[in-house]
Amino acid sequence: MKNKFIQILSIPFFLALLPLFYFQHRLLENYAPSLFPDFLKLSILYSGILILIAGLFSLYLRNFSKASLAAIVLMAADFFYSSVQDLLANITGSSVLSKYSILLPVFFITILLIIRSIKKSTKDFSSVCRYVNLLLLILIVIDIVQVLQSKQRFQSRLKNTAIPYSQFTKCDTCSRPDIFLLVVDEYAGNQELKDIFNSDNTILDSSLNQRGFHTVKYSSSNYNSTVYSMGSFFSMNYLAGLNEKLTENYKDILFCRELINNNAFTKYLQSAMGYEIYNFSFFDFGDQRRVVQNILTTNTNILAGNTLFHKLNYTFGARLVSRKKIEKIKLTELVDNQKIETLLKESLDVDNRKPKFVYAHFNMPHWPYFFDSAGIQTPVDSLTETYKTNKKAYIQYLKYSNNKILNLIDEIKQKSKNPPVIMLISDHGFRQLPPDTDKKYYFMNLNSIFLPSGKYATFYDGMSNVNLLRAYLKHQFNQSWPMLPDSSIFIKD
Repeated sequence: MKNKFIQILSIPFFLALLPLFYFQHRLLENYAPSLFPDFLKLSILYSGILILIAGLFSLYLRNFSKASLAAIVLMAADFFYSSVQDLLANITGSSVLSKYSILLPVFFITILLIIRSIKKSTKDFSSVCRYVNLLLLILIVIDIVQVLQSKQRFQSRLKNTAIPYSQFTKCDTCSRPDIFLLVVDEYAGNQELKDIFNSDNTILDSSLNQRGFHTVKYSSSNYNSTVYSMGSFFSMNYLAGLNEKLTENYKDILFCRELINNNAFTKYLQSAMGYEIYNFSFFDFGDQRRVVQNILTTNTNILAGNTLFHKLNYTFGARLVSRKKIEKIKLTELVDNQKIETLLKESLDVDNRKPKFVYAHFNMPHWPYFFDSAGIQTPVDSLTETYKTNKKAYIQYLKYSNNKILNLIDEIKQKSKNPPVIMLISDHGFRQLPPDTDKKYYFMNLNSIFLPSGKYATFYDGMSNVNLLRAYLKHQFNQSWPMLPDSSIFIKD
């Protein structure tokens, strides 16, 4: 019996265990329920790749145990290259030794020497296979315990931030107008435009005022990062448990996504008030999947972004693709904006008996600045990283955005059977600023609302995003939450 157990344990299960451990550990570092499907998918995918590599090595080494160990050495280099790179940088206090030009050849030579020694060895590698299997199993069990603890902390954090659905009260006598939430990303407030850009944008305020809107003076966002700002907005609360250094990180990003995905506001509209929910954004939203993808923070990138393959692809990939492909990538957000605009307009033609809540999130006038004020498209070659700080280009794109916004508002009001509610906000102000700029400018934003009743008493000057839905729910559905103190929290990149 003992011999049989030892024999089984000598099978190179580590071909599956190593990917399982690696991606489980990445899950632990950045825990969120939304990562589980991608964790399973990547674990299976990389296990298959490892088995394939071991099969190819077996043609050279003529022994599957040797081939499996050679394969795991290669995959370990892929998985842990970034950790070694960071460790060297921390130890030496310099990035010289951790440069690709130095570290990659060292890794490559080391791998070749290990594989060569495996090939030349006449040793039976069964004991090594058993050791690696047991080690990975122990590490996986330890991580499972920690993942369960992370789950509890995550749930506690949600509880401390999100207003529970049970605190909403149904209002049978309240009217149920269509609600349109239009978010224009990185749209700077009037004071920032005046102080930083020497630009007057009162033409938008006047145009909105002519259309019956109330624009909140001195409005601000609560966070200077989109996902943080929208997580706080939909949960109608400040974010609990942010890391002490207030730096942007995957753990907090995933937490904010969860707040958006399972927010009680839209659940209340849908379940208690009978609304149909339309989500035209890059966030998942209850049972409504995102319609466009934020490339840099996909779940796959969060889990696998530290592998050597992904690092090399990110650093050097652009040199290996065609100019046409690069242009297509640069224009991705333009295509996304056009798609969201099309979907929004299509939703206006949907004729059903249910009221609508429509969330459309436009990545404008956020970088890239695709158009000037006259609608002339910026040459793709100009859309470089250095162009991001071009203030003139930002103002031109902002003026273009103004025309888009006003045209959409006019179409919404024209096609709505009954006067709708329209909320027009930005998630934060313009952020491409010199480091010594007063942080207050990062939060100066746009906040304007149209109510069929024309009663705007609850929408006070200086209101921040966290209180907008609180004020609206009090006005429209007789909810009774107090306003929170208006403050802003700076998140470092």
